[in-house]
Amino acid sequence: MAIGYYTLTKAADPQTVCTLFEAEANVTACTVAGITGEADTSYLFPDAVWKGTLTIDATGGTFDLGAAGDLEADIAEDANSATIQAALRALDSYGATLTVTGDGPHVITLAQDDPPLVADGTDLTGGAGTATLAETQAARDAYENLVFPNQVVFKVTGATVSAITTAAAALISDESAFVEVASGYPAVAV
Repeated sequence: MAIGYYTLTKAADPQTVCTLFEAEANVTACTVAGITGEADTSYLFPDAVWKGTLTIDATGGTFDLGAAGDLEADIAEDANSATIQAALRALDSYGATLTVTGDGPHVITLAQDDPPLVADGTDLTGGAGTATLAETQAARDAYENLVFPNQVVFKVTGATVSAITTAAAALISDESAFVEVASGYPAVAV
């Protein structure tokens, strides 16, 4: 699958443009990603990380945390964020981009391609004796939310990069060039 972003450069009905994209071979979807703000560039490089919270409900004991098959064992129930971060970064599964902040619940941030976290609170005592992970933000495709200032932005999905660029080329030549490739963001395979 591939994704491309295109902007409307002349007056036209956005839905008509999407219909024209979808009429091309091997383009599976076209959506209007939005009409951007005049000076809003905050989403040019979207946050592609996973974020979650770790809540320990115990008064003693230890818990295990990490990727399936690569757990850091015996982290004290009252460990601070720096201790948890150092323990996770020491695992083969995670690196320097992993961060842990807050002192209850702890906020954990993973890079987009880091493996999912698992927690095991079997050895916790007192309270509920649990170590609970809750997702607060799912990892996203780094191209999913690109925004270009003052434009109608189309997100076009196709079977291949070639399918999308061929469709765009056809629209540009056949429809008086009211669509152009969003500068610097050509179609990419996902």
